[in-house]
Amino acid sequence: MRVEDIISYHGPLGIIMAQQASLNTIGIVRRTTWSEYEKHFKEILTNLKRIGVEVAVFGDIYIEDHRRWVERICREIGIDALEPLWGFDSLENVRRALNMGVKALIVRVHDREPLSKHVGRVLDEEVIEDLVREGIDPSGEHGEYHTIVIDAPLFRYRIEIIDGKIEILSGRIADKTYRYRVFIPTKYRVVDKHGGFKSASQEPKLYNTHPQRLLRPSTKP
Repeated sequence: MRVEDIISYHGPLGIIMAQQASLNTIGIVRRTTWSEYEKHFKEILTNLKRIGVEVAVFGDIYIEDHRRWVERICREIGIDALEPLWGFDSLENVRRALNMGVKALIVRVHDREPLSKHVGRVLDEEVIEDLVREGIDPSGEHGEYHTIVIDAPLFRYRIEIIDGKIEILSGRIADKTYRYRVFIPTKYRVVDKHGGFKSASQEPKLYNTHPQRLLRPSTKP
């Protein structure tokens, strides 16, 4: 779900779709607004149910309100909601991901200290220790930070970030105003981890993204 608001930034769509290609799956992208989010989410789940999907998997750890929300939505659609991370210790959860070989880049944080300094960093043990020391949930369960996964054991391709820039974004959700610091990859490449390359002419193709286009809500239907 891509909410048409600049503060919903989770990274370039090209990188998100590269993740899907790495898993040999098809990504589903739906434009929406905050006011129509639930309606459109239900439409997606309904369509998935029609093609045989019986379970939706979510990543909640301990926030009860969101867990109840997804369970209600799935119940109304007629599929099961699976929460495999529920009840795990937040620190144990993120360290387990790192130990499994998951590599993630922090692309969005609340624009306040000490969070703002972490945008653009790769989530590793040093970052985790910093977050714990600063009293920040190490898994970002309350949305303190958001990441984009650039490599994982099941990925056929890894994503190499070549260049990027930091922007300050602000907007409103309902009656609240939010301000975020985001890292926008402006150049990256997708590398086949099993194929490799032998010469410069065979190096993975470089992709360019356009920050201003990424930050502007789409006007297309």
